[in-house]
Amino acid sequence: MNTSVVFFLLLCAALCHAGWSTIVKHHRSFSIMGMTG
Repeated sequence: MNTSVVFFLLLCAALCHAGWSTIVKHHRSFSIMGMTG
């Protein structure tokens, strides 16, 4: 594997983690408003 592939995978992992953090944050605020799921 060359460095560009490794960098791409790390970038995807970082974006995925940020996306899940946002989803969890919104899910918690929805739960506070009474929406469950």
